[in-house]
Amino acid sequence: REWDEYCYKLALYLIDQMNDDSSIHEKTLAQLQKDLESKGIPEASSYLNERLVGISSPDALFDTFLEFEDLLWRDETADLRRVDPISFFGLYLRKVIIANKTTLFDGHSRLYEQITNYRDDYKASYPVSTDKMEQYTHRRALDLEE
Repeated sequence: REWDEYCYKLALYLIDQMNDDSSIHEKTLAQLQKDLESKGIPEASSYLNERLVGISSPDALFDTFLEFEDLLWRDETADLRRVDPISFFGLYLRKVIIANKTTLFDGHSRLYEQITNYRDDYKASYPVSTDKMEQYTHRRALDLEE
């Protein structure tokens, strides 16, 4: 459940970035990670890396988007929603979920290719740290399986 906290912090950061009018340029993954670390949430950076590494195929991308639905529905154990479905972010998530469900496989394949290129641009810039991050992510996945 501690990863939920990092996911939440990452989501808040990304919402702030979407609302920021000062820059129209998309940040690189390295810039995003540097920002997250400077804001004192390096775990959110690790979480982002873990999620990007986990998207290993167009099907995995589709499944990742399906997980967004869990953010909108009540958590039976806590009796609360993670994201209010009628908030701005909730409406955005609902739009993403619908787009995901209506997108054909070719569209998922193109988006997967763009995500892979985005991730690979980062790997080319930081080959050593990325290898270490993948090793960490692999170890973390093994720990979660146990």
